[in-house]
Amino acid sequence: MKNIKNYRVNKVALNLQNQDKFKSFNQFITSLKTFDRVIYNHYYQREIRIKTEQQESLVSKATFKIKDLLC
Repeated sequence: MKNIKNYRVNKVALNLQNQDKFKSFNQFITSLKTFDRVIYNHYYQREIRIKTEQQESLVSKATFKIKDLLC
C-alpha cells in the first residue's frame, strides 16, 4: 500500500514539475511574441510617422505659398 501511495505522490509531483516547466516555457514564448510585436509596431509607426511628416511638410509649404500669393 505504501508503494502505491509513494508512486502516486511521485507521479503527481512529476506532473506538477512538468506543468511548471511548461508554464515557464509558455511565458517565455509569449514574451518573445510580444517583443516581436513591439519591434514590428515600432517600425510600422516609424513608417507612418515618416509618411505623415512628409505630408505635413507639403501642406505647410502649400499654405506658405498661398499666404505669399495673398499678401
